[in-house]
Amino acid sequence: RTRFRFLHWFLNTFPQTFRRHFRAFAVSLGISLLGTVFGSFATVVDPDSRHVTMAFGHDELTPTQRVQREETEQAGAAIHGKHASFSGQLMTHNTQVSIGTLALGMSWGIGTLILLFYNGVILGAIGTDYVLDGQGSFLAAWILPHGSIELPAIFIAGQAGLVLAHALFGRGSNLSLSRRLRAIAPDLVTL
Repeated sequence: RTRFRFLHWFLNTFPQTFRRHFRAFAVSLGISLLGTVFGSFATVVDPDSRHVTMAFGHDELTPTQRVQREETEQAGAAIHGKHASFSGQLMTHNTQVSIGTLALGMSWGIGTLILLFYNGVILGAIGTDYVLDGQGSFLAAWILPHGSIELPAIFIAGQAGLVLAHALFGRGSNLSLSRRLRAIAPDLVTL
């Protein structure tokens, strides 16, 4: 038995694994950015598309109305416990998206690509909506604290899903499917 050493894993194993599968990360990031551009474009060209492209009720209020509601609630006592609840909801949702993005690699990567693209569409649509409504500073203050960790986690989960898909296809390998899956299992766990 080998004892898990977090520092060694964080400084050596994870970076080496990430670099070994960098192409998959680049595809994951690229598909997400493509979705972001699409969501942004849809919001600019057809503002009514917000009812399709925006999740979590963002289509129900304009960004200015949402900011005013947040500021009003912060001034009152209604905000107590809401931030913790919202933060927990975001972390739970993004964890589910990350795990789903990895797991959908079992669909030969199709599900992984769809989830990455759709997540990008949501980001692009909401981001553009806030910027066009003059609420870019609020958006940055709202997304940066959690998004700086959660978005890269989703991209890395996409990387892992694409690594899994590549193993399923087996292109360039003469190993059986079970051996290919066993070979990439440590990298999937690391990612």
